[in-house]
Amino acid sequence: MTVADVVDHTGTVTLQGFVTDYAASSAELYTDKSLAYKGFPREHKTVNHSVGKWIDGMAPTNGLESFWASLKRAHHGMYHRMRPKVRDRYVKQFAGRSHVRNLDTADQVAHLVAALTG
Repeated sequence: MTVADVVDHTGTVTLQGFVTDYAASSAELYTDKSLAYKGFPREHKTVNHSVGKWIDGMAPTNGLESFWASLKRAHHGMYHRMRPKVRDRYVKQFAGRSHVRNLDTADQVAHLVAALTG
């Protein structure tokens, strides 16, 4: 399940707190080599992008990077501007799309209809 949110800062407290809040204690964690994850109390595998590595054994970050790349393409190509006030709505929309990306069209529609309220 993709959990994504808008954060004001990408420092240690914010990123480690986000992972701690949303990742199950049994989840395998994969991160890039950002210094924000230095000293993270949970075991995690890393990929060092600064030396041209995009996967290291079983430590891939490609799925997450693909998620953000899709959001950025939509920002530039479809929405053009995401006002900070509603940026979280765009991020939640793409997280929702990510949840159903492997379903066929009929199942995606059924999922959407089941989620409608009102």
